[in-house]
Amino acid sequence: MNLKIPADRNVLIYQNENIFFKNSCHNYDEQLFSGKTLSYWRTKLINELVKKRPELGKSTNLVCSGHQPFPVHPGIWIKRWLSAKTAEEINGQAVSVHLDLEPAGNINWPCILNNKLYNKPVIFPVFWHSTVSKKELLIKFQSLYIPDSILERLDRTLPAELPAWKAICRLLNIWEEGLKLNIIDISQSFLFTTNTMQEIFKILISDYKNFHHLFNSNLTEYRKRNKVKNSAIPFPDLKEDGPLLELPFWIYDSDNRYTLEIHKKSGKWYCNKKIISRPCPPVFPKGSILTVIKRLFLADVYIHGTGGSHYDPVSELFFKKYLNLTIPGFRVASASFGVDNGKFRQTEEQYRYSHIIQRLYDHNPDKLLAKAGIDKDEQIKAAAEKERILSGYKKLNTNRKDLILSLNTLNKSIRQKINSWWEQQIYNTVILEKRMKYLRPLSKRTIPVFYHSAKNLVNQLEKQTGSRLL
Repeated sequence: MNLKIPADRNVLIYQNENIFFKNSCHNYDEQLFSGKTLSYWRTKLINELVKKRPELGKSTNLVCSGHQPFPVHPGIWIKRWLSAKTAEEINGQAVSVHLDLEPAGNINWPCILNNKLYNKPVIFPVFWHSTVSKKELLIKFQSLYIPDSILERLDRTLPAELPAWKAICRLLNIWEEGLKLNIIDISQSFLFTTNTMQEIFKILISDYKNFHHLFNSNLTEYRKRNKVKNSAIPFPDLKEDGPLLELPFWIYDSDNRYTLEIHKKSGKWYCNKKIISRPCPPVFPKGSILTVIKRLFLADVYIHGTGGSHYDPVSELFFKKYLNLTIPGFRVASASFGVDNGKFRQTEEQYRYSHIIQRLYDHNPDKLLAKAGIDKDEQIKAAAEKERILSGYKKLNTNRKDLILSLNTLNKSIRQKINSWWEQQIYNTVILEKRMKYLRPLSKRTIPVFYHSAKNLVNQLEKQTGSRLL
């Protein structure tokens, strides 16, 4: 594995700068944004943020990424590493925006046991923005496989009480110091409660009927073009509940959140079916538009994982129509526990093969018994049991739910017999195939994807820094 910065980073930055500074508002936007350019709103937002976090103003190029605060996912490591190193080479600043308004549930820390990379979870039943005590946090952290040197640094540097997300960020920062990564961590609530962002949201919401119509028609067009039958993919349509139109924004009330709805005729805001009294509380974008908002108004370059890179093109098509703006580009980086072959590569033949194997493993694992070297008697026995279940369904008119339950039970028992073969021969290929579903559509966008083994990533970074990371 060879960790390298994208060769076309300067091209992307140049392209995005053209968008930010030359993309003036036309026609519809001229009414919506009063003729102000995208550059105006970006400058206004940065100036407001810098008043509270001066370090954000030290660079003209912000390389951004974002996720929940916990360091569970190796994709987070590679995004943070890539954003920091890209920023370093262009004299910019890496920024990570954390979703602090969600419940934590678990915190995880990766560890290597028996030469395999694992995650060990610990229950953490608070919201990320909740204030927690350092003592409580350290007790949680001690039950994870976190190096003692990191825990000692945390004990010395953390205040007695702090928001949970800041504690996790501090844990990441100490871990990353040995990698010489300079990343500014900010929270979603810090970014989106600024006066500038709230002004932008209200402008976006003001043409709510057109917003609602274009958003849903864009999703319909996407599903039709990609032959998607599931109405929840890539995300559900905005609802129309009598006189109320749903928009993709949240309103938070304490630790509860409600979807923003607008009355069709009066234009009044509703939350949980009740009119929102003035002054209106802050609104926050839902996941379906979250990263496009950050790409438009904050980031000079945005680095996605494979999940975001899959759904964001759908959202940016909507914004392109709604605002008549060209949306700035992004880059994709990911890492996986299941991939051991360094950089992501897969031929068309491998893709087709792994796709077939994946479907057989999920739905007809009995057809893989021969490939897995299971003896003939076991193959005959499995085939006979499957035939018995299916023929019984046809003859006795068995309830379909019972049929599915019986087949699932049989398939589970067959998978247990072939799992060792699966892990040795097929697992990595199928992991790649799953990612390929996300990455194949991106080939048309010529987005380079940096795909790495998490275990190899850790090994290489430990060699580079001479320190133990896990």
